[in-house]
Amino acid sequence: MELIFNELSEMPLCSNKTEVFERVDRFIATYKEANKFGFNKIRFHKGYESFNLLENYTLSDYSNEAQHSRTKGLLLRGLFKMPFIHDHSEEEKQYIESSFVLKKDKAEINPYGLAAAYLYSVPAISFLSEVFWEDCVFDITIKASEEKQEKIYCISKPEHLNEQSLIDFIESNFPVELSETQLVAEKKTIKLRDDHGKDILEDFSKRIVNSKYVVSVINSLPYNPNCRNFIKEVYPDGKIEIVLTKTDKGLGLVIKSTGRNLRETENIAKRLTEEFDK
Repeated sequence: MELIFNELSEMPLCSNKTEVFERVDRFIATYKEANKFGFNKIRFHKGYESFNLLENYTLSDYSNEAQHSRTKGLLLRGLFKMPFIHDHSEEEKQYIESSFVLKKDKAEINPYGLAAAYLYSVPAISFLSEVFWEDCVFDITIKASEEKQEKIYCISKPEHLNEQSLIDFIESNFPVELSETQLVAEKKTIKLRDDHGKDILEDFSKRIVNSKYVVSVINSLPYNPNCRNFIKEVYPDGKIEIVLTKTDKGLGLVIKSTGRNLRETENIAKRLTEEFDK
């Protein structure tokens, strides 16, 4: 899934390098939160080399700075996709036949990126370049055969991804599509420490690898006798920590699932709980 960049947030440009690093750091942190929901690309209106952060200082220049900046620059480069709207698409036709207006301060402006986000029913993503973009939801006026107002989600800081209305928007527009492993149960690896209770964990492991969402059993967990939840922890890379709460010592293990982001992995964890927490 793709976010769409809000090109209006490119301005004003940063006034110095310190501000550049702060702006980019917040942008990357915001993207990483969105990535947990499955967004892995950002559509931009122009290329990486011509994207300005300071006067005569581009994202390409940024990526050639100190090592930590080059790492972040490479991440950003990998996120870039163009254009906002596909040529000869139904979205392009709608964009041409309509006008889009955002009221910003006392001005009425054409929000190209926000319009594209509306047409594709996805959130936009902004630099937090000014106070105006502190909000998460914006009203745009759309004029076509008739005039209407629509709300657009535009994220500019990680905290926006905690907004329940935005979460509801994502979940209603992007239902989870889980990947299934092609490995048969007999080919899935099971690795456990040689601790007390290993036999119980081995028996459970042989059952849970029958799930089409489980790739392998990675290792045992330390004892968690006070844990009352079957799912102890879920990670964006597909790992899930499971505790057998009916055992005195709180025996547990870590599995690798097919989850590609936090949202998918949480969904898989819920399914495993329903099937195996018995």
